[in-house]
Amino acid sequence: MEQNWWYDGRRDVLAATRAALTYLQKLYNLFGSWELALAAYKIAPPGIEGPAGDLDLVRLAAEVVKFQY
Repeated sequence: MEQNWWYDGRRDVLAATRAALTYLQKLYNLFGSWELALAAYKIAPPGIEGPAGDLDLVRLAAEVVKFQY
């Protein structure tokens, strides 16, 4: 998102929503599941792109969601 002394894209509701949806779609394409995409969204990018253990946490979170129902 664009940020400078005059404009901050994070405060633009439409731009921020589009960026969030684009990022969620990217996560869905990466994991192939909306549950995993939403779990990964909550962890934030450093957690996803970090060690493989973080990806295991996302997968574990998705498994826990399946058993809650």
